[in-house]
Amino acid sequence: MPKSNAKRADGRYQRLVTIGTDPDGKRIRKVVYGKTEKEVRKKADELKVLLGKGIDVTTQRDTFAVWAERWLKTKTCGTGQLNAYKSCLNHWLPRIGDEPISALKFTDLQLAMMDIVQENELSEKTMKMIAQTASQIMELAVDNYVIDRNPARKLKPPADSLEAVELEPLTDEQIIMILDTPHRVRIAALTMLLCGLRRGEMAALRRSDVGLEKGELYVRRTVDMQSGKAREKRGGKTKNAVRVVPIPAILKAELTAHFQQQDARTIRPIDPLVFPQATAEKAHSNTSWTRAWNSYLCDLNVKYGYPGQNVTKFQPGGLPMRISRFTAQNLRHTYATLLYEADVKVITAQHRLGHSKASVTLDVYTHLRNQKKSLGNERVQEIIAEMRAV
Repeated sequence: MPKSNAKRADGRYQRLVTIGTDPDGKRIRKVVYGKTEKEVRKKADELKVLLGKGIDVTTQRDTFAVWAERWLKTKTCGTGQLNAYKSCLNHWLPRIGDEPISALKFTDLQLAMMDIVQENELSEKTMKMIAQTASQIMELAVDNYVIDRNPARKLKPPADSLEAVELEPLTDEQIIMILDTPHRVRIAALTMLLCGLRRGEMAALRRSDVGLEKGELYVRRTVDMQSGKAREKRGGKTKNAVRVVPIPAILKAELTAHFQQQDARTIRPIDPLVFPQATAEKAHSNTSWTRAWNSYLCDLNVKYGYPGQNVTKFQPGGLPMRISRFTAQNLRHTYATLLYEADVKVITAQHRLGHSKASVTLDVYTHLRNQKKSLGNERVQEIIAEMRAV
């Protein structure tokens, strides 16, 4: 057993906290770690608070998938209903299945729900059942003293339809956030914003797909994120999804710098992904993408939701969101807005967006015209002017 209140060889501090006793009366202890004595003391105090609430801290690392399996075993319904529950879990598990259930917050679940809405054509009844499934699993964890409250209790499908969610572009202020805030996800956000890629297309994009000399981006593969593992496949969502998209100058400069950083690595694949997972050279799954995207939004929230304040996204309980959330679909439709503002013809916009029919693009343009959406920021106008020129 490690010593309590000691500094480790790796520079971290540790403290032992007694969390109970075994059947023989011997104390059971848990080790907490921190970069400073203050941090490790704080973590120990938080652990004692959970113990005071009767929470079983030995189960804190149990994943959502573990409790989903336990929850299924409690169901005594017929085969049809059981299969319906399993179908609901097929939407949740790729997104949050590997997450510790004690770490999941309402915002994590709501973002995952938004992804489910955007990637599937499901009825309102089905979406409600998907939400209720997550809530029941969380409630089981509450009943077993794993968590002290159910973060999914108020979870519900987004009120807007799939089409309305997809057709909501970013504001000038949100576009500037992306342009000005460093983060490992930023290169993906910029590429989707300025070239209109879908999330799966961005996850599959490789160095060989980016023609910097010609200023062209070649969309010719996608990643299927519906299963637990990301699966790359040739082609796209539709026949027209395979396409060539002009690269604006601002993105060309960003990609050049990004590739220079990739080339500086000791080991680099022959044809690396433009935006791989943080810890491995492989395409993002639903879970890894959601984790990365949440981290990105949290950084934006700290900078623009709490300007000049001494806050961090790692605050206990999370830092409340003061900025409006956006998704990969919002970025794609912002690209459509930029094309509309640049007076790009419908047929040209259809090819750049990879829509199956020109009527789909026309519907987007009509929506924007009816909404009188206008991007007036000077820097955004420069991007629009360049799109008009190519």
